[in-house]
Amino acid sequence: MLIDVRTGWLLGVGVVLLVLVGSGIGLLAGVADAQTQAERELSDAREALERIRTEAAEADREVSTREAALADAQDRLEAIEAIVNDVAAEVERQRVVVRDAQRRLAEVEQDQAVLEAAFTDRVARLFKQGPDLTFEALLNAQAADEVIARTELLERVLTGDQVDIERLAAVETAVLAQRAIVVAEQ
Repeated sequence: MLIDVRTGWLLGVGVVLLVLVGSGIGLLAGVADAQTQAERELSDAREALERIRTEAAEADREVSTREAALADAQDRLEAIEAIVNDVAAEVERQRVVVRDAQRRLAEVEQDQAVLEAAFTDRVARLFKQGPDLTFEALLNAQAADEVIARTELLERVLTGDQVDIERLAAVETAVLAQRAIVVAEQ
């Protein structure tokens, strides 16, 4: 039973080959395992990259939406500012109208006061002088021309008084109207 050298050598080579093949398979398994690990990491990295791209796209859409909302808000703000400016200008115009109406009221009231003072003086003068009757003018006159002149003068004074009375009534109406305008404008 002797194993022959050749058989021993073959057995030795076989064992070596077996060890080498086993080591190669183990090495290949380690490489395959390393490649599988690298592939998994690469796959995970690709998935993470895809998630990041999706999140970036969503963020871009969110930014676009918010920018559109901001632009809309700015447009609304500009419209509101325009309305506020228009209202402020209208208020200023109204103040000018009220100030002019008040000034006009003061002028009309002044005119009324002047006319009332003139009529008060006229009434006091007539009361002190006594009535200017046409009959007295007829008795005191020296000639017919004097009676006619005195009667014409008296008629002009009465006509003037009537005009002044109408003017005073018109001024009183203007004062009331101007007061109503001032109240309405305020």
